[in-house]
Amino acid sequence: MFGLIESFNPKFFKSLLAKRMGRCIGFLFVFIILLSIILSLKITILLIPPFSQAKDWINENMVSLVAQFPVLELNDGKIIQPKKTFSKTYGDILAIIIEPGNKNVLDLMDKYSNAIVITQQECFMKTNKNNGTVSEIKQYSLESVTAKFIPVKSGMDVIWDKTTYHCTPALVNQWLNLISIAMFPFFCLFFFFVYLFTKFFQLFTFSLAGMFFCSIQKAKIGYGNLLKIGIYALVPPSWITLLLIVVFNWFAPWWLYSIIYLIYLYFGIREAATT
Repeated sequence: MFGLIESFNPKFFKSLLAKRMGRCIGFLFVFIILLSIILSLKITILLIPPFSQAKDWINENMVSLVAQFPVLELNDGKIIQPKKTFSKTYGDILAIIIEPGNKNVLDLMDKYSNAIVITQQECFMKTNKNNGTVSEIKQYSLESVTAKFIPVKSGMDVIWDKTTYHCTPALVNQWLNLISIAMFPFFCLFFFFVYLFTKFFQLFTFSLAGMFFCSIQKAKIGYGNLLKIGIYALVPPSWITLLLIVVFNWFAPWWLYSIIYLIYLYFGIREAATT
């Protein structure tokens, strides 16, 4: 599209004065869509190997992992089964504890870096942050939960609201497949709105700098034409920062983007002023 490459040449900005504002805004929307598609494709490609590894891990380990746990039955959050304290630790990574009695939750979690503790009508999650120097504990109510989790040979049966769900590795991987299919359109939509907000915010915010550049260059450029120049000045820094992400997996800092944008805005105004 006219402007996607030409915007790298400051002399191109002369031609923008004759363009209608509507066409410039339309260009910006198409450019945002293009950026969103490319970035979404990059992130989706990056996530494909982890999803594949997760599916392999589920096929190999889910059944044996579930078999290590007892039947867990909750009635309005109250633990019916098991009758005795159950705990399972995975090194320093995570501890899972089911406590049907009245033991102090803080005492239970104290010796673990990361823990999930299910008690009567409550669930506690402890996570360590800042290299273990800070502990965060979150508390969730289970009062409305009536369910039963039963380990079986094929995986786990979950009874929820009198409906039984058979959770098998095949079913979990089926959900992962659906998520992987939905990732690309989800990211496209997400980044479209992110870019839509940030580009218009940058456009109007940096127009103040554009007005300053006009004053020091004594350029008689109206605000509408200044916005046209600002729209196309967004193109070079957007392409450059996107290239850094796609090729080098490096997210450029905001100040680098801003410097490139201001440079093109300045020279774009200078070229347009000579018309």
